[in-house]
Amino acid sequence: MESGKFYGIKNTHNEWSSGWSKFCVTLEDAKRELQNCNDWYRDKGTGTIYEISFSVSAQGVITFSTKKIYER
Repeated sequence: MESGKFYGIKNTHNEWSSGWSKFCVTLEDAKRELQNCNDWYRDKGTGTIYEISFSVSAQGVITFSTKKIYER
């Protein structure tokens, strides 16, 4: 089984929806990239960074889990 992790920045797009804005290999990269992102009602540099862990089973099944680790 293989596994790994990466980081995703999630932002609100309007009053009703949110989604992923960027994906990064390291937390440091994600914090840098956050400066170019923003929630729809806030200034640049806002959003939430998640650590996204994944594993791939021998049968090819991919499992993801997310953990909020930084919010601004």
